[in-house]
Amino acid sequence: MKVSAALRQCSVKHHGTDEKFSCYMLTVRRQATILDADAIAEVQVISWKRAYAGIVPQPYLDGMRVQHQQSEWKRVISNLAAHVMIAVHEESVCGFIAFGQARDAELRPYAGEIYALYVEPVSWRSSVGKSLFEDACGLLREEDYTELALWVLRTNVRATSFYEAQGMARDGAEKSLEFSGTPLIEQRFKRSLI
Repeated sequence: MKVSAALRQCSVKHHGTDEKFSCYMLTVRRQATILDADAIAEVQVISWKRAYAGIVPQPYLDGMRVQHQQSEWKRVISNLAAHVMIAVHEESVCGFIAFGQARDAELRPYAGEIYALYVEPVSWRSSVGKSLFEDACGLLREEDYTELALWVLRTNVRATSFYEAQGMARDGAEKSLEFSGTPLIEQRFKRSLI
């Protein structure tokens, strides 16, 4: 099991004043186990409700349940068809990434794909997502993938900005997904892993 760690910077207000001090917190990243499925599900639901507010129809977000996601993540982790890595801070999962072989037939066998990358909202902009992304790229390189692909909702500006900062670029492929009867467009992003 590969384990890595990083210090992440945070700002703390001093005794309710506007004066801020920097501090560093240790975040450990490791391969997920079936015992992590519940925490992964919680991070996913919390992240979706915050990140997709105003993008995905609210009835869909309101209907998301941790219990449903728990069983799905137990299946994914036990299936071993995908890698699932988590970031842990102070014994709590604060982010996760799922990745493996690209699902799009025209990209196989040379491309890997990030299926999901979510970080709890309080850890956004803390390098947790970037660290998980870099770990996934490294592992995909070790498995001899030469390209990386992922799909992002076209209207998800936060995610598209994040992935562009990681060297990803739109390749022109699009597909439509439906959430509570509302169609939304996903765009494919790609980059070289070489």
